[in-house]
Amino acid sequence: MNTKKLLLLPILTVMMAFSSFGQGFYINVGAGYGFSNAAGSIGSDYTHSETGLTPRNTGESYTLVKGSFGAGLNLGLSAGYAFNEHVSAELGFSMLMGSSYDVTSTFTYSFDTTMVGAFSHHESSVDKTTYKGSMIRITPSIKITGGDADASIRPYARIGIVLGLSGKVTATSTGNSSFSETLMTSETHVSEGTEEYTGGMATGLSGSLGVLYKLSETMALYGEINMVGQSWAPTTGTITKSTYDGVDELATMKTNQKSFTYSDTYSVPTSINEGSPSPGLKTYVPFSSFGIAIGLHMSFGSK
Repeated sequence: MNTKKLLLLPILTVMMAFSSFGQGFYINVGAGYGFSNAAGSIGSDYTHSETGLTPRNTGESYTLVKGSFGAGLNLGLSAGYAFNEHVSAELGFSMLMGSSYDVTSTFTYSFDTTMVGAFSHHESSVDKTTYKGSMIRITPSIKITGGDADASIRPYARIGIVLGLSGKVTATSTGNSSFSETLMTSETHVSEGTEEYTGGMATGLSGSLGVLYKLSETMALYGEINMVGQSWAPTTGTITKSTYDGVDELATMKTNQKSFTYSDTYSVPTSINEGSPSPGLKTYVPFSSFGIAIGLHMSFGSK
């Protein structure tokens, strides 16, 4: 199924729902939380330490940081039309506010001796980058509801496709370094930066299992478990902040140093164009999740 056909599905669903408003029309308003599913590699924590002069005792370690940008809070609204008491078509809209992931790099080096005039040398640095994702999702789906229309509790299942719009991953970095040595002035430095990755549409599949608890003829509570399978690749990247000891470095950066474009294929240019974004290949990151949701179901027509 191509992209044009996928985009037609939510439009047709809305048309069906509103053309028969007052017959089997309903809306759902709710919130949920998704946990990481089908996790990918976000980065790795790195630690490096050295002591002594000759030979140096070196300690070095890496720890994988993995997860999915689909994990986090979801706020949702959906509209549906019940063709009968068991089969419905729905169109959902949700805002994903993803969880954040920290990737840290730590370096330390120290040397102290009383053999050569009590000489000492110390340096250290800690660099941390926090990654956070967000996305607007449109979900056309089919819902199958069991039980009798008059029952107080009714189970249901929903399956559909997910269209991810306005996808975004923000990488916020901070760096702290220090240096001190005998007979020399100690130094400390602080750097800050922000990169934003945007563009591109993500497609995927979604499924839910839940129950409706009837409050009145037109209102019910719902609770469900759900799963989303989705990945996304940005088409643009932009450095929006770069400072060193409080001094803005962004103004002196060329366009090709702070802007990037990503595609499925690209050719390395024969010459550097400082006034154009640097090209690169797309990188897909996971936006999958499994989670729970609760909310209010309000019907405006027949049961």
